Amino acid sequence: IYPGDHRDVLVSRGDSIMFTCNISNANTTQISWTKGRSVFAHSILRNQTFSNFTSHRLRIELNLPSKLNIFNAQHDDAGLYVCNVTGKRGLRTTEWNLTVSEKPQEISPSLYFLYILTPVIGFLLCGFTPAVCLCRKLRTRTPNQNPVQDQFHLQSEGEV
Repeated sequence: IYPGDHRDVLVSRGDSIMFTCNISNANTTQISWTKGRSVFAHSILRNQTFSNFTSHRLRIELNLPSKLNIFNAQHDDAGLYVCNVTGKRGLRTTEWNLTVSEKPQEISPSLYFLYILTPVIGFLLCGFTPAVCLCRKLRTRTPNQNPVQDQFHLQSEGEV
């Protein structure tokens, strides 16, 4: 008996995943896959296959039974997948603990536009408002007025 190999695998819902048992075709007599009560077994010596896997998203090719493919992974695909390879030298086991998570939500282009538009409007208002105030102040001044003299004149009137 060979030592087992265990791997934890995380995929997002809707992704595809492939599990591969490393085998030597010259020494392999049988390959079996299990997940819970579902079993796939292929005898190379007898060229016979048995399977009670029912998911249409799960495929094991008969000409290459060392690979298990899951297409469009869903939450019910999560679990422990075990590949047993029986050969002239004994049994080799590989396990994958599959976890299926929710796919991260992508920001739609319209929301992205709103995220950008809001600060742009804020920056424009911050720049536009002082410009308008400055223009109005400059228009109310007569051409002969000197801002320094006006300031001095206003302060001296207040002191009287």
